[in-house]
Amino acid sequence: MRCRGLSTLAAVLLLAGGVPARAAGPLLVNGNGDPLVWGVNPIPFNPDRGTLGTLDNAAAVQAVLDDFGVWAAVPTANISFTNAGALPVDVTVANYLSYLGVCGDGLSPIIFDTDGSITDDAFGPGASNDILGFASPECGSFVPPQIAEGVAVLNGKWIDGVDSPSNPEIPLADFKGVFVHEFGHYVNLDHSQINLVEGFDDDPSNDDAVATMFPFLATGTSTPHLDDQVAVSTLYPAASFASGFGTITGTIFRADGVTPFQGAYVIARQVGDPRLTAVGYASGARYFPSNTGGPPAPALRGLYEIPGLPAGSYTVEIEPVSHFFTDGSSVGPLDPPAALPGLPEFYNGANEAGTNPPDDPTQSVSLVVTAGATLGGINVVINGFPPAADDCSAATVISTVPFTAGFDASAATSVASDPLQSCTFGGPNQNGHSAWFTFTAPADMTLRADTTGSGYDTVLTADTGSCGALTEIACNDDSSGLQSSLTFALGAGQTVVLEVASYNAGASDVLLFHLAPVLP
Repeated sequence: MRCRGLSTLAAVLLLAGGVPARAAGPLLVNGNGDPLVWGVNPIPFNPDRGTLGTLDNAAAVQAVLDDFGVWAAVPTANISFTNAGALPVDVTVANYLSYLGVCGDGLSPIIFDTDGSITDDAFGPGASNDILGFASPECGSFVPPQIAEGVAVLNGKWIDGVDSPSNPEIPLADFKGVFVHEFGHYVNLDHSQINLVEGFDDDPSNDDAVATMFPFLATGTSTPHLDDQVAVSTLYPAASFASGFGTITGTIFRADGVTPFQGAYVIARQVGDPRLTAVGYASGARYFPSNTGGPPAPALRGLYEIPGLPAGSYTVEIEPVSHFFTDGSSVGPLDPPAALPGLPEFYNGANEAGTNPPDDPTQSVSLVVTAGATLGGINVVINGFPPAADDCSAATVISTVPFTAGFDASAATSVASDPLQSCTFGGPNQNGHSAWFTFTAPADMTLRADTTGSGYDTVLTADTGSCGALTEIACNDDSSGLQSSLTFALGAGQTVVLEVASYNAGASDVLLFHLAPVLP
């Protein structure tokens, strides 16, 4: 993906009369586990009367029509849209609260925030430099689970013809992806993190693998990925959706094999075409016991459901929802996302267990999917956390970024050759219970490492050189509570050695370690 400043595509939940819910599937779900859907077809919208950046009103309204049409053209979905008439006025920062979040007026506004001032007023000064648009169902009910009105706000500052640090710009062709993304939220689609590596690798040549509903803008995502098509077809299915495609369902369990786990990202990938024929879903996406209309069936807590799969052989895998995806960019039912209580892993058939052996998390069993049929009981038992690499010379090798994984650091030790960490509160200290990682950059890049979500007070350093002769290039003690984060640059082929230690040799526990590129 190549994007400007991690440009955010946001879902802001405004539904009246209930508690908002998020899921990698539907945005809003009632307490019984039923997603909200529009009760009419075609779905109405009311476009603004103003301009949108360099687009005059006629061009902006035509873009709205065209890009709602992208969802209507999904062959497995039964959904259409209609222009129900322009809003009464040109909506500006002076009057937008008369239309945004207002229920019962019969309007579903598509607001043209031509200069970003509405976005800044809604989210704070400077927000318009990060947020490209936001949208959601606006009004409706949880019982019955229906949407009555929706809203979308499109930030025209990004297409106003001015490109500067305080006024970022993207091509009109990329902004089309903003329209399509926000209109996905308008019909109750959540974000997706399908193909997370391609989403963060700053390489536009592989963005065909990134979903339209990815939380950040990628090049060319105005054409829905299979994952997007399945998401909209699940809520608004055509007859062919159930009869022409297969489904995989199951439950994600913790290592005890009994306790359901909510918030794992589950992906079915077709053998032979794993990038493009891939669909994701968050476990427990329909489990919201505090929402109106419940209580939900307990089995929903760890349940995943992946329909819309073309016939063929598939693997199933789980990964954590990225900790970058929070607030308006959240993915899945929990915000912030839950830490996966073990390593990412594949479904391994009869060997599924909470330990390795017998369940090697890198081994997969292929599943044959047939049209019109459901493969049920494809349950994944999460392997418990492996021990953290306790020796610099046997560090955990990170092969690709972004990388997120958990480790048991409770048995980690220290040796006399462990280096001092210069940023330690109170002065340089060797600290204790060191855990080690290495990464070699395939190209020039800037990276961010952090220990967000770990269960103890960490100190984090980045070093170059070899074990026993390391040179510190970055260090952080407490950046967020007791956890650490730091940013550093590497040249192509350069290796970094990362040490996580327990502050002042205090007790260590679960270590959650994240390493990701910082995009330009």
